Amino acid sequence: MVGILVKLQTFFLPLDPWSAGGVNSGTPGIGASGDPSRGIYVYKVDGSAHHLDLRQPASCDPSSVVSVRLQAVQIITCWINSTAPNCPFQPSALPSFSNMDPNTNCSYLKLGSYPWGQPAPTPTVTVSMPTTTTSSAITTFQFTVGSIIMLIVSIVAAIFN
Repeated sequence: MVGILVKLQTFFLPLDPWSAGGVNSGTPGIGASGDPSRGIYVYKVDGSAHHLDLRQPASCDPSSVVSVRLQAVQIITCWINSTAPNCPFQPSALPSFSNMDPNTNCSYLKLGSYPWGQPAPTPTVTVSMPTTTTSSAITTFQFTVGSIIMLIVSIVAAIFN
C-alpha cells in the first residue's frame, strides 16, 4: 500500500463545485498533463461533476467518464504490478463530451462488468512471459483489480449518499 500512497491520480471535473480548490494542471509541480514517470496523472473530465467517475457505471455515463475509469484501472494495475502488460502506463486523451438524448433510458451496469463496454486495453510494451501464462490470466487479474476498485467505489458512494 505504501507505493500507492505516494502516487497521484487527479481528475479535474469542471462541473464539480469543488474543482476550483482541487489539484489540477495549474497546481505547482503537477504540470499540464501530469508526470507519468513520477506516477502523477491529470485528467480533465468534461461532462463530469463531483464523484461521477467514482460512482457505479451507468449506461448514460459520458464517454469521457467511461474512458477515465478504464485508464484509472490501468494506472492502479501498474502501481500494484509494475511488470503487468501496459506498464508503465501512458495516458491517452479522453473523448470529447457530447450530450445524450434526454429520452434515453439509463440503467446501472452490473458491478464487476469491467471494462464497461470498452475494449480491454492491449499491451503497449513487449513483456517476456512464461509459457504457462495465458492472456486469460491477465484478463482475470485486470477483472479482479477492476472489481476491487468498483467495490471500494460502491462503499464510498454509499457512505456519501
